[in-house]
Amino acid sequence: MKHIKKSPLIIALFLAVASLCMGQETTDANLFVSPESLPIEELRDLFAQHGNIGDFEAFLSDNAECNQGVEPLREFVLHMNADPSFKADRLKKVNQGLPYTDFLFFMDKDKRLTRYWRNLRADSAEYAIGWFTSDLIYVFQFRRIKDEWYLTGFLEHNNRY
Repeated sequence: MKHIKKSPLIIALFLAVASLCMGQETTDANLFVSPESLPIEELRDLFAQHGNIGDFEAFLSDNAECNQGVEPLREFVLHMNADPSFKADRLKKVNQGLPYTDFLFFMDKDKRLTRYWRNLRADSAEYAIGWFTSDLIYVFQFRRIKDEWYLTGFLEHNNRY
């Protein structure tokens, strides 16, 4: 082993193979970051600085309560973004004019506007849109009902002006 050069690529490949062998899937975090957002590394740093890293990492984790069961939260989010009729069905419990969002993690280049998952539990979760993780604008409330995730509440905070 001492003749093998330890490059980051080889180490990452080794870790991915090892996690697959142990029965754990690796999640591509970039699937859950909006294309217009700052890169994943900057998001992790900023969420860590402001106390949101736990929910960020939990959302990505195979072991998180919200990702267990018939419909993991992560799969629900990907399905909503890929299938407009699925999204319409799962959001119909709240009959309001909802603002468009892709329900992905996001922070703009000025590091002011954020979109993120928070308060993740086995059967409930929230998706928040706010200014720098402090002043909330919108909160989408989700519940797992009979093993499926649905939007069950929506709050608009009018203190942003």
